[in-house]
Amino acid sequence: MTCVGSLTTAALRFANKPGPATLTGHFEICSLVGTFSRDGCHLHISIADGDGNMRGGHVLEGCVIYTTAEIMLGEATALTFSRPVDPETTWDELAIERRPGTLDVIP
Repeated sequence: MTCVGSLTTAALRFANKPGPATLTGHFEICSLVGTFSRDGCHLHISIADGDGNMRGGHVLEGCVIYTTAEIMLGEATALTFSRPVDPETTWDELAIERRPGTLDVIP
C-alpha cells in the first residue's frame, strides 16, 4: 500500500534494459508499488538522491536499507494471485482469480 525509508544501495532493472544496475549513495524511497504472491513478487521503486534527482525501476535482489523501510502491505482476501508463464511473452505474468466461496462484491 505504501512505503517510506532510505537505501544506500539500490539494485534496479531500468526500462527496456536486460541487465541490472546498482546505484550507491544515500537515497530516499519515494514510492514502492507492486504485488506479492506465493510465486514471488513484482516491485517497482522510485528513489531520490540528496539533490532530488529521481531514479526508478524494477526492484532486484541487493537493495540495502540505510535507516529504515516502513512498508505497509494490504491483503486481497477474496483473490488469489499467481504467476504462470505466458506462452506468448514467456514471462511469468500476473493472473488474478477469485477464491472459491467468496462474494461477488469485494468490499
